Amino acid sequence: VLFFILALGELTGIPEITIIGGYGGIFCGSLAIYLAIADILNETYAKIVLPV
Repeated sequence: VLFFILALGELTGIPEITIIGGYGGIFCGSLAIYLAIADILNETYAKIVLPV
């Protein structure tokens, strides 16, 4: 969905759509990093260190 929003912003030439897509990308990337760190820490310490 994120890439479709970015493509839509690029094809229509409306910069606001591209900005919304950019913020969505930052959110998705941050969430992916958090989930990766949470998974590593929870598996390493065999308990819930960071909730998922």
